[in-house]
Amino acid sequence: MKDLTPSIERMVDIEATLGIRLNALSAFLDDDGDLKVLGEAHFSKPPGEDSSASVHLMAYDAEGRVVGKNDAYIGSSGVTFDAFEVSIYDLKKPPVRLRVFLKRA
Repeated sequence: MKDLTPSIERMVDIEATLGIRLNALSAFLDDDGDLKVLGEAHFSKPPGEDSSASVHLMAYDAEGRVVGKNDAYIGSSGVTFDAFEVSIYDLKKPPVRLRVFLKRA
């Protein structure tokens, strides 16, 4: 298993705008080409019942091309902390850069 944690790029400006801070990020690529990114989401205000957010993961090859993407929903009503896992399976090329960012749904 290869540790790709140093290749993670966060979009800090988006985190600040949404009031959600990503923390404790790690990334691992296994021998089958499956990529897994794990981390924590800290909300400045607890999300409501009808508000949600998602963590998006994009993987880029050495030429800067997107080779995979996926997302996962985060947040529970009234709770200011969540843990997440986002995976991309069967990558044909090993990623050299990973971008992790947030979106409001």
